[in-house]
Amino acid sequence: MKPMLEAIDLTCGYDKRFLLQSINLSISKGEALGIIGPNGSGKTTLIKALTRTISPMKGSVLFEGKDIWKISLKEFTKKVAVVSQETHKVSMKIQDYVLLGRIPHYRSFQFFETKRDLEVALQAMKLAGVLHLKERALTEVSGGERQLALIARALAQEPRLLVLDEPVAHLDIGHQIRVLRLLNRLKDEMNLTVVIVFHELNLASEFCDRLLLLKEGKALITGTPQQVLTPQILKEVYEVEVFVERHPLSHKPYVLLSSQT
Repeated sequence: MKPMLEAIDLTCGYDKRFLLQSINLSISKGEALGIIGPNGSGKTTLIKALTRTISPMKGSVLFEGKDIWKISLKEFTKKVAVVSQETHKVSMKIQDYVLLGRIPHYRSFQFFETKRDLEVALQAMKLAGVLHLKERALTEVSGGERQLALIARALAQEPRLLVLDEPVAHLDIGHQIRVLRLLNRLKDEMNLTVVIVFHELNLASEFCDRLLLLKEGKALITGTPQQVLTPQILKEVYEVEVFVERHPLSHKPYVLLSSQT
């Protein structure tokens, strides 16, 4: 079976200011891959390369076996949805905002949503838990509710791959759990493939099947949370002493910090 998404010897960046170097990555259908690493290690740059925002200087990115730059943008956005770090605070009703996710499915000379588009958008809002807010403006809801609306818009695209750049970074613990539980449901029930950038290592450990750890633009290690989140590796990358225990319920690695070391 072909991987859903592959990066092959991928090198990219911004002139000479920063480069991701020789990234090799393979993501299977239905898998949740977390991208972690210190600030400035290249997490967002990699996301941009995987989703056609920046082009490779060397190597390639394949989606379902095809070079992403040889797939039409319309077809690509039907299959790949992105939830970025940017805060969307436009004065638009949530239902209208979610309906924007249907634009890749519009036919030629279609200017308004169809009954099918509305049905898909309503289902996406229901899945994301924001259906009751559909008449509210994005500017009138909390940060957590707005993040769920962003995910609903991405789901309205009916993607096969969902890519998220630190979607829970600025949320309280309650909304962090709501977002991650939603992503788990989508992965398990819809076999959706998820690539997600995490700043918080313990959330990455709990949610992801595998982790890619970046350091200074290079892929240091890819593996299960147990393989990646070890005291030795984390000290090498973050330059601090940490303790790693096993979560009592999930048995995933749990990183503990101490101000005494």
